[in-house]
Amino acid sequence: MLYPIAISSGDEQHAWGVEVPDIPGCFSAGDDLDDAMGMAREAIEGHFEILTETGAAIPVANKVTLPGYLLNSIDDYALHHPEEKSRSGFLASAALKVLQQA
Repeated sequence: MLYPIAISSGDEQHAWGVEVPDIPGCFSAGDDLDDAMGMAREAIEGHFEILTETGAAIPVANKVTLPGYLLNSIDDYALHHPEEKSRSGFLASAALKVLQQA
């Protein structure tokens, strides 16, 4: 079972933060993106070990989706910018812009 993770980017003074929304209290950090992702895996495994030892249930992973406020913002933008046509159009356009800059 795969659990989605939320990553907050770091900078020169801050680590990359990681949170596992489907597992309350499960979070970690890393020095860079790869380290943060590895630490997320360790945090999940450690959290499950504690849950198992205490007899608590392992939380079920939810389907990956965007937060509601973000979906509402995207839909509102697409509504007021007909060139985007839809949420999917906006996401495709945004992805193309990022990929062209890479």
